[in-house]
Amino acid sequence: MSLSSGKKPRRIIPRWRSSIKAAKNADFSSLKSPPRVIAPIDAELREQTEDFQRAPSIGTAAELVSTAILAGKREAASAAALFIVERRDSAPTTLMKLATSVLGETSAVDPASTKNDQHIAKTRRLLRINPDNPVLWSDMALHFASLGDRREALRCMKSALALAPNHRWMLRTAARFMVHQEDPVAAHKLIASHPLTRIDPWMMAAELACAQVAGRAPKFWKQAVDLLRRDSVAPVHISELAIAVAMMELESDGRKKARKLVHKGLIVPTENALAQIFWAKENRHLNDGFGLDALVKSAVDAYEADYRVALINGDVCSALHSAQTWHDDEPFAARPCVEIAYAASILDDHELTIRMARDVKKLDGRRDPGLELNAIFSKLSSGNLNPAKDKVEINRLRARIETAITNGDGNSYHAVANLGLWEYRYGDISVGREYYQQAIADAQKLHFSEAAAWAAIFAAREAILSGDASADAILLQAKDLAHKTKNKPSEFYLRKLDALVEHPADRDEILSPASASRFIEKTKEKVPGFRVEKGADGLILWVQKKR
Repeated sequence: MSLSSGKKPRRIIPRWRSSIKAAKNADFSSLKSPPRVIAPIDAELREQTEDFQRAPSIGTAAELVSTAILAGKREAASAAALFIVERRDSAPTTLMKLATSVLGETSAVDPASTKNDQHIAKTRRLLRINPDNPVLWSDMALHFASLGDRREALRCMKSALALAPNHRWMLRTAARFMVHQEDPVAAHKLIASHPLTRIDPWMMAAELACAQVAGRAPKFWKQAVDLLRRDSVAPVHISELAIAVAMMELESDGRKKARKLVHKGLIVPTENALAQIFWAKENRHLNDGFGLDALVKSAVDAYEADYRVALINGDVCSALHSAQTWHDDEPFAARPCVEIAYAASILDDHELTIRMARDVKKLDGRRDPGLELNAIFSKLSSGNLNPAKDKVEINRLRARIETAITNGDGNSYHAVANLGLWEYRYGDISVGREYYQQAIADAQKLHFSEAAAWAAIFAAREAILSGDASADAILLQAKDLAHKTKNKPSEFYLRKLDALVEHPADRDEILSPASASRFIEKTKEKVPGFRVEKGADGLILWVQKKR
């Protein structure tokens, strides 16, 4: 299985979402309040009302609705708004939202709730009506990237960017796409060379992040630091910039500066900023004290951060659910698939783990070494391979493990652990025990303490299942290593192993996803050691007696 989670470097690269979701985000809005309209527009409103009545169409209705909202006379556009709502299949999403706001409706069909294939079919129809709409081309690029069709995704994104070369959201989206296409240098060049980046904190944040991914020096570091120092922009617009600068300070040992910037970035945080801070907390030893859990609970669309919170708390079932929602939110990205596989492995959901490896191969066009080992772990752990009927497949899996060890791509300790699993299941128990101990030692040499603990945990599982005389000693070793890491998911699995020792006949039920809720530790609400009551003579303080 994945012997560690979330250890790959994470940068605060812009999110890439469908236009429906992105339209709700702060990076779609202006840095300043929209200017107040001074010139009278009553004459224009009357003219557009006459145009709509004479030749009703989506176009004339859209003009009337927009002008009526601007003039503060929504009632004047009720007929036009109703006309748009009745033709929702051919109306752009943004226009639908304007129309329903005029009518005061909340029950209109929300395009975000429609299935993906329906949304894409609608997008195709709208492109035939309006082929110069960059947002629609961006949505099509997202669709093809989610299918692993990089060529078509690139064609659509080029069209989108050509139609909106100066739009902040489009530029950030295109940069995220280029990073996904494994061309971070092009992503950084696009953002760094655009004149908007010099003054826009969203663009500066993207430039710093893309520079890190591309291994280049950031061009707008000084401007970013100066902008954060001036406090001249609303907090929501500097959240990602503050966190981007904080991450760079953290990597250069500027821990005190980093914490101040994190506090600034958390005043009105984006979900991307929250996810980045959780990653830094786990992987860069960023001290807590920011009230992250509460911020995540109040955030919208914070699926990645939700996953991190649940995992830290040891609620593996909730973590898996959040990771799957995160995957639905970013269907083109491999990272949520990796985390789904990690959680699924802990839950003994072997089919899901194997499927994630296949999905990442489809998305990226190549195998992920870590996920491949994860898939092998699941195939061996599933118990579905019969030594008599599946001898060819069993031997093929061993050959793939040995190849992974030979390649030495940083996953060798993981491969050695899998070799230990293979020996326990289909070879020699004593050899399996030796391979697992080697994997533990290799992970410890690399200072991968969590990976060492997981290797010991699964060594203990195999020892218990096989009746190995060393099972008790290996389980004690696993508990010792897990205790040192303070890793809640490993404690969850150790509770499963304790149950396995006590009830070996229930092995199939214990080592299945269905049993998970039994072993998730319920968070106990802290009860204060005192209470205050109002009495006849005033307040009474009751203090719990120590025993």
